[in-house]
Parts: sequence; C-alpha cells; structure tokens
Amino acid sequence: MNEEVLETRKAFILTDKKCVHLRALKDMVDVYGKERRAGSEWLIGIQNTETHILDVNEEFVKVVDITSLTHR
Repeated sequence: MNEEVLETRKAFILTDKKCVHLRALKDMVDVYGKERRAGSEWLIGIQNTETHILDVNEEFVKVVDITSLTHR
C-alpha cells in the first residue's frame, strides 16, 4: 500500500483565554462524539481538550478570545 502525505497539520493549543471556532464541511460525528451537520459551527475550548487537530470534515474559521461575563 502506498501513501502520500498531502498536508501536515499542527494542533491548536487551547487555553482558558482562547478557543477555536470550527465549521462542519459535511454531516459527521466529531472526535468528541457530537453529531455535526454540514455548515454548523461550534467552539472547541479548554473544557473539551488541551489541543485540537482539525479533522478532514472540519474547517477552521478563527481563534476566538473568550469573554467572561460577571453578574453585572
């Protein structure tokens, strides 16, 4: 069997201040067991994992700074 490396992807390092905004390219179940519909968008943060590598069915949208809200 022959394999060809098309792309090398680096992991996104997630912190308590930054998360990753993603979009599903097609219907799928992500590595965290969540069902995603084509075109749906979501955030992956430190509460999910410390690092995230894009799946072939995921599209990177942007890195998002987390906003903390107070009771005011």
